[in-house]
Amino acid sequence: MKKHRNGSAIIWIMVIIAIILVVVDGYLYLESSHVQQQSYTDKIFPFSLPYPNDFAFSNSLTEAQKKSVASYMGSCPLGGTYQPANEIGFCYVGGQSSDGFTAAALNVTASTTESDLSCQRSIQNDQGQSTQQVSLNGIGFYHDELGDAGLGHYLSMSSYRTYHDGVCYTIVLDVESDRGVQEKGLSPAFRSMMQAKLESMLETFRFIE
Repeated sequence: MKKHRNGSAIIWIMVIIAIILVVVDGYLYLESSHVQQQSYTDKIFPFSLPYPNDFAFSNSLTEAQKKSVASYMGSCPLGGTYQPANEIGFCYVGGQSSDGFTAAALNVTASTTESDLSCQRSIQNDQGQSTQQVSLNGIGFYHDELGDAGLGHYLSMSSYRTYHDGVCYTIVLDVESDRGVQEKGLSPAFRSMMQAKLESMLETFRFIE
C-alpha cells in the first residue's frame, strides 16, 4: 500500500513539473512541455510550417474564430481589398489574454515579381534603418523591426524576408494591441510572451526541396 501511495505521489509531482503556471501582470497562462502541433504545407509554393493548436490557419477559421481575431489593424488576414495576393496567416486563437491585447499572427506572403535585391529591402531602409541578416532553421533572412499606430491601436511587426528559387518570401510576426480598459496599453511582459510564441513558429519554417 505504501509503495502504491509513493508511486502516485511521484506521478503527481511529474505532472506538476510538466505544467508550469506563470502569472505575469495580472494574467495567467499555462505552458506545457507537450504542445500539440499541426502542420501546413503550401499547395503552390514549396514550404511548410508546423504550428501549435492555439493558432489556426487563416483560411480555415470558423466564424466564431473570425470574430475573435478581427481587429482594427487587420493583423490576421481575413481577406478584403488591402490583403496582399498570396498572403496566408496563422492567427492566435488560444485563451491567453491581457488588457489591451487584440490579436497576434504569423503571416506569409510569396511574391514572384520581386528581385533578390528588392527582397532585401524594406520601407524602413529609406528612413535610415539598416536591415539585419539572420539565419533561422538554416535559412538566411533579412530582418527588420517595424511598427504602426492609429486611433489608439498599435501594431508591432517583425519582418523576415528571404529569396528562394525566384520567389521573395516575406514573413511578418504581428502583435496588435489597443489602450485597453485600464488605458495603460498592453503589458510589455505579455507582448514579449506572444512574440516568443510567434518566433518559435518562425523557427520551424522550412522549404521543401
